Amino acid sequence: DGNSGGTFHLFPGTLREGGGNLVREVSKFVTSLIEGREAGSPLPAFPPPDVPRKKASASLSELTHENINSQCYGGKASICIMALLSSEVEGCPAAFSDLAWRHRNDAMHFGWVRASRQTDFLAAFSLKAAQLPLLVAVRAGKR
Repeated sequence: DGNSGGTFHLFPGTLREGGGNLVREVSKFVTSLIEGREAGSPLPAFPPPDVPRKKASASLSELTHENINSQCYGGKASICIMALLSSEVEGCPAAFSDLAWRHRNDAMHFGWVRASRQTDFLAAFSLKAAQLPLLVAVRAGKR
């Protein structure tokens, strides 16, 4: 950290030349360090390692009557992107899953709803089953 009180010393010669002279010079250098005859320079701070940014997992789930309030309307995310799908669609569409992955670090939740049989739910957004599939963005707020 540079504040440990340690010191360092640089060998004044070069290590390129071999032979007896180099051995004698290095020996004198080491002996002077052991005996403490030379004042050293303070240790520099070692740079901290590069820590990669932690990546969040994608916030993506099928929304149902049981979880829509906690996941979409009252969850941690300020915006909920819902894919309203027909009942024939199996699972989450790949393009929607990719969108959720790209925005995994944003304050958003992504969810899909099998909405074609939920006419009251669609009517709340002024939609009809014939218009599906659609995306609806909901910004949660105080009710």
